[in-house]
Amino acid sequence: MDKNLLAKLKDRRVVVVSGGWSSEREISLLSGRNVYEALRRQGVEAVSFDLASPDKLSALLKEKPDLVFITLHGKPGEDGSIQGFCELAGIAYTGSKIEASAIGLDKWVTKWVFARNDIPTPRFIPVHAGEDYIKPAKKAASEFGFPLVVKPRYEGSSVGVKIIHEQLALMEEGRKIHLQFGDILFEEFIPGMIGTAAILGDKALPLLELVPKTQEFYDYQAKYTRGATSFICPARIPVEQAQLTQKLALRAFQAIGARHFGRVDFMLDENNQPYFLEVNTIPGLTDLSDLPAEAREAGISYDDLIVRIAVMGLGI
Repeated sequence: MDKNLLAKLKDRRVVVVSGGWSSEREISLLSGRNVYEALRRQGVEAVSFDLASPDKLSALLKEKPDLVFITLHGKPGEDGSIQGFCELAGIAYTGSKIEASAIGLDKWVTKWVFARNDIPTPRFIPVHAGEDYIKPAKKAASEFGFPLVVKPRYEGSSVGVKIIHEQLALMEEGRKIHLQFGDILFEEFIPGMIGTAAILGDKALPLLELVPKTQEFYDYQAKYTRGATSFICPARIPVEQAQLTQKLALRAFQAIGARHFGRVDFMLDENNQPYFLEVNTIPGLTDLSDLPAEAREAGISYDDLIVRIAVMGLGI
């Protein structure tokens, strides 16, 4: 632990905000508990706060935080909402600001930003809520072939994501996901290695290779069930290709305006060409999460990681 960094948190009251009301609430609570315990182990004055509903925001202000450490996954944590609240209240907070948070949660806009910045990403077709999904579904099947991916525009932790292998399933699953989530996208499937690049400050950490043991892809169950996925860090790819992927991941992170920390998910095809999927501006901080695993490979303990993020949030 860098004692100089830790000293910057002396006499600072850090409120760790978790929970929320999205589909990722339970994972958020786990992340929040881990962060709270890490700060307390280092002697930091930390408070755990469950933002279970919007009417709890006034209670958050009563905690008089010097820093809000945001561990809310999905809405209202990653869409810019809590960031906007903190900005209006004049409270320092960890993670990306309003605009970058909103972009990061929006898969359509993220991919448009990637394309504008020459960051390779799978082709996709957006479908608006209320729009007839059949025509775009058929177009996706024609242009991308099978398998292809259907996913919600805004959800995290792979919630609602399906890999589709044939026409009938495309119609059925497309309808279900469209009805449940509104805005969706059909996306080209890139077969190959599942990977993620954690970002800390202005550096990309060692790449993590993810190998689900029973699931077809790195879905919600594979992410949060202990033993369901093999985590290989550093990823088993040539050094030159790893360095290029890290460079592109950092560019992707910076292209949406993200700051402090995050995670950029990608696929590597059979030629080790990376295709970037999304930027997670508040990645999980649980025992099974990717970012802490990549930090450990870089020689950064969990407690050190949390302290570094907190200090970045204070801007000192």
